[in-house]
Amino acid sequence: GNPVNDSLWEQRSSLARQIVLEFEPAVIITEGFPFARRRFSREILEMLETARTIPRPSTVLCSVRDIIQPIERPDRQNQAICLLNKYYDEVLVHGDLSFISLEASFGRLSEIEIPINHTGYLDAGSQDFQPAIKNPQLVVVSAGGGIAGQVIYETAMQAASTPHGAVWKWHILIGDAIAEDAFFRWQQNSPDHVIVERNRDDFRQLLASCAVSVSQAGYNTAIDLVCTGARGIVIPYESDGEREQMIRARALRQFDRVKVLNESAFSAETLTIAISQVMGENKEPVSPFRADGIERFLSKIDSIYPMSA
Repeated sequence: GNPVNDSLWEQRSSLARQIVLEFEPAVIITEGFPFARRRFSREILEMLETARTIPRPSTVLCSVRDIIQPIERPDRQNQAICLLNKYYDEVLVHGDLSFISLEASFGRLSEIEIPINHTGYLDAGSQDFQPAIKNPQLVVVSAGGGIAGQVIYETAMQAASTPHGAVWKWHILIGDAIAEDAFFRWQQNSPDHVIVERNRDDFRQLLASCAVSVSQAGYNTAIDLVCTGARGIVIPYESDGEREQMIRARALRQFDRVKVLNESAFSAETLTIAISQVMGENKEPVSPFRADGIERFLSKIDSIYPMSA
């Protein structure tokens, strides 16, 4: 597409204002902002300013995941705090305070004057899986739908081809962002003890039956691991200065749910060693957080603006 210029930003801001004036929303929810998505601040602030002028001003909520990408610059931290205190009524954190607090990624929560409430994790995954008998030799490798998982797929293929890795059965699920030629090459070159296929709708059922899961440490991955009881090896995404996944991975490790491998140390050798270690553990994993956040989030919205209204 074309680069966004001032004219387009102005059009978007004007449209945001018109929408608020036309619909007079009872509730406005901004996802991430003002902790993130600062690029959209012009249109969001236009919307929030307009929402204060309508006959019945909107309740304004900030919706964030369990962890935000830490804001390094003090001026941007100040801006987020000021905007929350000026425009917002509440921050809803889609995580569990007993597992990890938003303070782990934003250390100035005490300066935010509005309520900060944790809803629990938002589990949008399939519930149609049954408790499964574990296959003690099954390794399931997944990395969501993005391109960032390519290194995980390639390293898993290398590990599966080593003498040590050949004693296990591998099920490698490839995301849609991976080109068809790479996917076909991995399928054609995989040994008999390795299945390579695209992501599956019954992923959780497969996860529930595996001995070890290998993945990144995203929000949905954490929920998948906890809900299925799978033991995990996670390789948090750290490129481009990202820290969110590492913070989450370390929290999971505190509850004996995962073994963490840094991207910089991730190799076929370190992966096979980690798999052997996880398979040798006998501790029962504990459930570190609630995953009923969707119901609790909707209940919060309904308390502000009943659906029957």
